[in-house]
Amino acid sequence: MGILERPAAVSAHTEKPQQSFAGLPDWDDFRLLLAVVEMGSFSRAATALNLTQPTVSRRVERLEKTIGARLVDRLNNGATLTLEGLRIVEQLHVAHNAITGAVDSIRSPRTMSEAVKLFTTDGLATYWLPRFLPSLFEICRDVELRTYTGGDAEAYQRAHFDLAIHYMEPNDPHLAATRLGTLHFLPYASQSYITRFGQPRSVAELTRHRLLDYVLYLIDKGSWMTRMADQASDARTQYFTNSSAALCEAVRQGAGIALLPSYVSVFEHDLVPLDIGLHFETPFWLCYQQDAPSKPGARDVILFLKHIFNRRTMPWFAEEFVPTLDFPRTSPEQIMASFSLAPETAAAR
Repeated sequence: MGILERPAAVSAHTEKPQQSFAGLPDWDDFRLLLAVVEMGSFSRAATALNLTQPTVSRRVERLEKTIGARLVDRLNNGATLTLEGLRIVEQLHVAHNAITGAVDSIRSPRTMSEAVKLFTTDGLATYWLPRFLPSLFEICRDVELRTYTGGDAEAYQRAHFDLAIHYMEPNDPHLAATRLGTLHFLPYASQSYITRFGQPRSVAELTRHRLLDYVLYLIDKGSWMTRMADQASDARTQYFTNSSAALCEAVRQGAGIALLPSYVSVFEHDLVPLDIGLHFETPFWLCYQQDAPSKPGARDVILFLKHIFNRRTMPWFAEEFVPTLDFPRTSPEQIMASFSLAPETAAAR
């Protein structure tokens, strides 16, 4: 849900103009304009707000008259913003964010001061990090963690994040970088897929199976084309996605075979690793501004991330490949049992 909050309670809108500051439009009319923008038409906006279409149309016309410019082009199949309308909506978003931030800081100033923004890959954000959040929040009760996902390291530089996990070591001298570990990728299939189509015993056999692939960019040919160059012409890749979560779920549903990180085997026991001698690795780093640890919430999250990606105690993150059969049995609770924010622990790291 965007700027427009659309519960039934909004039905209190009427055509009676509310008192506004001299020379300024009625703020409630701006909400109707945003409704038209978000819903794409006057009629859908009216339905969402429990109003009639003529009411919404008249209110937007009144707003345009007050401002002195046409904000919306009325089309047969909907509505679109004019250039002036785009400028108004952009500033409304700025105003909304500023007001929301001010209100939040007043309501819970301590929580907001501890808010930590983490940029990471969607695979780690979906299949590893959330398992340890209950323990983190029990220990760090005031920390607010905001996780954003993406596929490339440059996104970290396009917006301000306190922390970032990605596959490329940054060369920015203002960033501190710690190598968290190494991800090891190997083919995975679901038991239902193996039951139907059999289990490949070699790379050559793998090319006769349905393959699923992960791509970073539109021009990216995927992991299979890179890792199976000699057999690429024989491979049959039928599914591409830029979402690690979508790729893993497709494997789980029996759609085919994909290259997934070996840490999947730690907790995802319904996915079967295929030991056919094909695996590759990629290191990953934790990066942050040099002054980030001075922020109490960021310091706690840094220690937390270093703990749950400890490559010395977790063989699936070690530099050398370890077969999944050699993984020790563990649980998120066991991993977090030794986590501490004590000063001596922080100094040791």
